[in-house]
Amino acid sequence: MRHTVEINRDGIIIDGNPKILLCSSLFYFRIPRECWQDRMEKLKLCGYNCIDVYFPWNYHELAPGVWDFSGQHDVDAFLGLASEMGLYVIARPGPYICSEWDGGGLPAFLDNDGLRTNSATYLEQLNRWMDRILPIIARHQLTVGGSVVMLQLENELDYFGSGNPKEYMEYLAQTAKRHGIDVPLTACAGQWDTEKATGYAQDIIVTFNVYMDENEPLFEDRCIKMQKKLYENGLPFLIMETHRPHSLLKRELCCGARLISPYNQMAGVNYDLYNGLTNWSDEKDHFPLSYIATDYDFPSTMISAEGELRDKALEARLFSNLINTFPSLAQGQPAMMENVSVSAEFPTSRTVDEDGRNADVVFGYDFDDGFLINLANLSDKSGSAELNIGGDLLKTCLSPRETKLLPYNISLKNFGINSKLLWSEAEIAWIRAGAKAEDGSDDVSCEVLLYSREASSCCLETESDVIIESAVDAVFENIRDDVSSCQAADIHVAQDGKLTIRGLDCVALLTVNGKRLKIMICSPEKAARMESPWLKALAEPDVPVIRNLTVLGTGDIAPAQPMEDRLLTNLEKHGVYRGAGVYELDIKKNEKLLLHNVADIIYTYHDGKTVDIAHKSGTSYFLDASPGKWTFVVESWGHSNFNDIRLPSLRMGSLKGIKAVTSIIREDDITD
Repeated sequence: MRHTVEINRDGIIIDGNPKILLCSSLFYFRIPRECWQDRMEKLKLCGYNCIDVYFPWNYHELAPGVWDFSGQHDVDAFLGLASEMGLYVIARPGPYICSEWDGGGLPAFLDNDGLRTNSATYLEQLNRWMDRILPIIARHQLTVGGSVVMLQLENELDYFGSGNPKEYMEYLAQTAKRHGIDVPLTACAGQWDTEKATGYAQDIIVTFNVYMDENEPLFEDRCIKMQKKLYENGLPFLIMETHRPHSLLKRELCCGARLISPYNQMAGVNYDLYNGLTNWSDEKDHFPLSYIATDYDFPSTMISAEGELRDKALEARLFSNLINTFPSLAQGQPAMMENVSVSAEFPTSRTVDEDGRNADVVFGYDFDDGFLINLANLSDKSGSAELNIGGDLLKTCLSPRETKLLPYNISLKNFGINSKLLWSEAEIAWIRAGAKAEDGSDDVSCEVLLYSREASSCCLETESDVIIESAVDAVFENIRDDVSSCQAADIHVAQDGKLTIRGLDCVALLTVNGKRLKIMICSPEKAARMESPWLKALAEPDVPVIRNLTVLGTGDIAPAQPMEDRLLTNLEKHGVYRGAGVYELDIKKNEKLLLHNVADIIYTYHDGKTVDIAHKSGTSYFLDASPGKWTFVVESWGHSNFNDIRLPSLRMGSLKGIKAVTSIIREDDITD
């Protein structure tokens, strides 16, 4: 059977089935090849079903016409492994990738005339790259038996003055199709400017990089308005990059996102001086220039550069289990929960009404199996909230920055029980039908696992009589908990027939119309570590395995090169694309010199003795030189991965070293 992938207003349709892609970046160029499979296994252990991967042009074309797709650079092997591991792939070959990488992936030897535009000079150079990388990606598309489901063209072009983005993006799309790419083509908008990001080029689907403040009360309001606008135009809301906390990803799910892709959940390392420059600095002396460290990691990243699972992995397992429990989430829509009100001790999400005023609202998500109530604590303090759901009062506590997706009116029919989970103060970890006993016989018709940090209640509604059974010997056996820690749940049957179950680390066994229903409530950590219908149990602790690794870090770095008998100019003009270069001057008399466009770190020596070490940003460097031999070692920290006009070194295509030296023969004071 030929596999298919389609993107329409309903979302991402793979082989005819709507999917929510929970995606993490995984960069082969930052992780030793021997660890590729280990990192993919760990992502799957966290419940992620997709990876996105950049392909840096300058990592493969080391010098003009010198290509490397072997060993650590073997993208064919990487994509093949992803397919074997059952991970969908979003391929991002640029040509510009950003990623805090040297030059944003653009080789330093390019003629910088018209970079990232439809300039004939640039497109001619660009074709060299596309002719190499696209055929490899094409071989690994889902449609031909691989796992690549989308191909992203360019990257955050709306941050860059491209002139005519339509013609440029159309050229990239035509080039991709010419090389056999038949999966959907996308382009991401970093500033949500879809015209500048895509040029509204035909057949290119816009995705969004959502980096709003996580504490923004109007976060949902903005995202839902964008989702509705896209839906009206026949497109889904796809988030190509966003912050990493799963509390935020839950909110994005409730905004109707079909692709949820937190950036850099998998840390790595920049080898071979491929780290770039960016404009993140807020230090007075350096602003805005910032050097990127070798370690490409963030405190909120889920998996460390060493391959160690952090506590965020537990949150990921809970989130992915919820998505897998309800396939109909992939076709749900954001909803205003008009019959639900909330009173909270903390600020939570809000909306803007038609008059432009902030208004209290309870956001939710409407899907075939029921509703999820989206409750977010946007403060740095714990607090409680009381919800009124059709007259029933619920109380729940939220930690700082925590989001809870509370179930409401969830049907259990698809799980073998004619009943509804009307509401719950605890979240759903997973629900499964037809759990088996060890002897292979039917144990229960339906298992529901809920999680909370405190004793919580849930309410069931059934259309038939309920028999309450004892449950002390039936809780959490699949993680071998000590049975003595189990408690029977507190069960109350109201006059209207509704059944309320309350407790923590507890279980309730019920018989509903002759079928057994098992309700469990435990802590988030316990629920996350348990074996689920989709994820194997997570050991405690998860110890990373240290393997023998290929030595990296010396592959294509040019050595320091003296410029004797050469024209004095930038390092790249002499084939030095990373590393350092040495400039020497013999000074016969006292002179005042101005060194032009110096970048990035200059070590100055006079007759072998250190005079100065300076950090420059492509600006000038003044030197009062006495007679003797002057040596300048200029080290490149990396080319800018962003285009910022405030400093020469932050301009796209800026070069390193020393461009020229001027001898100053007269000085005039022009202060007035």
